[in-house]
Amino acid sequence: MPFSRALLGELLLLFSRAQAAATISDAHALHAGQAEMLTSSMLLPVQPKLFYIGVQKAGTSSFADFVWRSLNYSLVYHQAFAAYAAFGFNPANCTGASPTSPPDYAQWTQELNTTGTLERALATKVGAFADLPWYAAFEFIEQHVPHAKFVIWERDPTEWVQSHHEYFCDAFLPQYAPNSRRSGLREFLLNYGDAYLCDLPNATAQAMLNSAYKRHLSAVHSYFDNGPAERSSRLLKLDFTSEDAGRKLCEFVYDAPPPSELCAHLTLMPNVPPEKLDPSMQEPAIRAINEASCTDSPLGLEACVLARERDSRLQFCPPISSYESSTAVSSRRS
Repeated sequence: MPFSRALLGELLLLFSRAQAAATISDAHALHAGQAEMLTSSMLLPVQPKLFYIGVQKAGTSSFADFVWRSLNYSLVYHQAFAAYAAFGFNPANCTGASPTSPPDYAQWTQELNTTGTLERALATKVGAFADLPWYAAFEFIEQHVPHAKFVIWERDPTEWVQSHHEYFCDAFLPQYAPNSRRSGLREFLLNYGDAYLCDLPNATAQAMLNSAYKRHLSAVHSYFDNGPAERSSRLLKLDFTSEDAGRKLCEFVYDAPPPSELCAHLTLMPNVPPEKLDPSMQEPAIRAINEASCTDSPLGLEACVLARERDSRLQFCPPISSYESSTAVSSRRS
């Protein structure tokens, strides 16, 4: 059946009059407030699982908002704490040696999939994934999710470092952590080489961020560009600031190059800061991941899910003074 603007308008009107509700488990559901585009398994190709593998502060919130509102994806995005509990990953464990060349993808994957929970999460009906922990396990995901597609924005390193440091060290930790900047995060340890990144001198922290960021971009390039042609075709390197970023992402997802009308109405990808995201947009996805992780729980499904939700609160490592026995502390604090 040809897909035309007229047909799209008629279908949207019918759905509006019927007050169609968004469903929780269907990745093709119509979400309230989404712009102009109807996703239906009867009309469009099946949505591939979609992973944004750019790092934090490199467009994760803008990507999440766009694929939810404009491409009708169900998704889990940057609130990584909500997903950590399902994997048994402990964000408040800052012990252990620092990786020599962070990000430490192998350690991330090991800790996320200790009991197969990462594999079960990827097998849910959740359609799109952004931010941590997903980009840190991109190789594992590519190898375990056939036909998945990947997107990355290669933000300018200097600009990214400044944005990351200002957000996490000057805003996020002071606002949420009980000991302000001196609290630590395991994700900082695995991604940048120091759990207490924000307690370091600014120049040192920013140099570590810059190195880790460039290594991540290099790792993504190496894995996709040097692999089989089929693998490289599943990665879109997209400039989120371009005026046609939204249309290009839609065309990539649906294999619908111009002049297809499917994506013609989309143009730019709006810049959406984390605080502007609709907090309800990922609740169904988090629920699905928690249910998948609780499949074999002796507590039973519902009790286990409730426990996962309870444990999804923000958690930080204690201040450095609690780790004075660490061999890294004295050299770092000097």
